[in-house]
Amino acid sequence: MNHLIERTDPFSSEMDKEAKPDNQTLENKLWIKFGSAGATVSNTYDAITKRLLDLLDDMVIVEFVNHIFSKNYSKDSKVTRLATESTDQVLKTQRCDYYIAIENDFFHIEIQSVSDSKMSLRIFEYVIHEAITHGKEKTDGERTKLIIPESVVFYLRKGKKSLPDKPVILHQNDKQDFVFGPKSVFIADYSYDQMLEKYMYPLLPFYPMRYEKVLLNAHSESDEKSILDDLAESTAKLKNAVEKVIITHTDYSFIKYWTLKVFEIILEKARKRGTLVNEKEAYRIMQMISDEMITGYDIYKDLELSEAKGRAEGREEGITETALNMLKLNAPEDFISQCTGFTLEEIENLRKQL
Repeated sequence: MNHLIERTDPFSSEMDKEAKPDNQTLENKLWIKFGSAGATVSNTYDAITKRLLDLLDDMVIVEFVNHIFSKNYSKDSKVTRLATESTDQVLKTQRCDYYIAIENDFFHIEIQSVSDSKMSLRIFEYVIHEAITHGKEKTDGERTKLIIPESVVFYLRKGKKSLPDKPVILHQNDKQDFVFGPKSVFIADYSYDQMLEKYMYPLLPFYPMRYEKVLLNAHSESDEKSILDDLAESTAKLKNAVEKVIITHTDYSFIKYWTLKVFEIILEKARKRGTLVNEKEAYRIMQMISDEMITGYDIYKDLELSEAKGRAEGREEGITETALNMLKLNAPEDFISQCTGFTLEEIENLRKQL
């Protein structure tokens, strides 16, 4: 029997077309296709986070960077989202890292499931490639200075042996050593309140992954109830960010959808292992969260933020911007029409602008 809750993903009709074998990992089940060529992204964590970083308002991105990298940019600082798709020549797969520039500084964001001993070395390889592509070169007549981004690796799981990444020391004969190391952040170290406080919205869909160890092993009904209560409370807190006009309703819907998708896959795995104690209650809570609407939601509350801020890339303001963003997320046209009031013909004309 298939217990997966029937929900329409408002952002992509392509995401769930292909059924995956039951023995697939969580990483393989959370797959996405995107881009003009429809290329499969090898790291779905990166892909989901990338979409959110593209979607979120510049002010949120600035505050996110401020908290993660201990910076102090003003909320109206210029944010530039850089081209991020590249091919890993070793693994022969398409990569989806994320690079942004704030004012004149350059940052790299990487998402990983668990830590490994060679992460810093791989990150160094990535940032050198992107520094050549996006970084600034400064020449004083004798030497060329290449600007590389500051990097952070977000780990979605934390085991007993999980440690911060060890730095890479570059040594050349008798020359001065250069030390490179990305910042390591384990999201399991943060409560939902802390993630909201630090503007870690791009990581919120993966919050349920901290429940894996409990749900996939023998546990009590009380343990399971605590997890379900925490999930419900977390999504309720996310609604407050919409009401405070920090994120838009579209942001909220995307985060909630993928939060439930991640949790749903964990539940299915627990059900098949026989470790799910109260299956009926678990899916009832899931359905309740899925069906929950924002009281008094008005799309013009979204537009107030979009119109006030605008986009550095020169997108149209207000309701047109909202429609364009939803098109970029592959939202169904009838759903966009319901949200914006545009006719299907008007939406098709907007699509031609992308």
